[in-house]
Amino acid sequence: MPDVDIEATIRAFLADAPRIKALCDKRVYAALNLELPEGYDTVKGPALVVSIRGGGASPHAPLINPMLYVRGYGADPHTAWALDRALVASLHTKKFGPVKMALLSATGQLTAETEPRWPYVFSTYRLRAALYT
Repeated sequence: MPDVDIEATIRAFLADAPRIKALCDKRVYAALNLELPEGYDTVKGPALVVSIRGGGASPHAPLINPMLYVRGYGADPHTAWALDRALVASLHTKKFGPVKMALLSATGQLTAETEPRWPYVFSTYRLRAALYT
């Protein structure tokens, strides 16, 4: 049975979610440090950056329960908040592929990078996902 790449599955799902696609096209990245790619410029528009973090396992099935950390970057706070609302609408309580459930764990919190001053909203989700297909 093939292993599942949960991070790639999440990125693909979010990149195709209509509300997110309307705001940031397919600019959904994965990065352990949750930072935008080197040289990213505000003229490219808003973007999401995701990272899968540790979590528990199910004793009854081949399932894991990792955390998903997400930053929704915008050129201004209004855009960052709009992207976070689109994220909640697109991901909370959803099931897709090996992801059996995605639940909002901590609601968005607005902050900003020090260089450059990109505002972003940080939120977390608890996932329940299959280990393999």
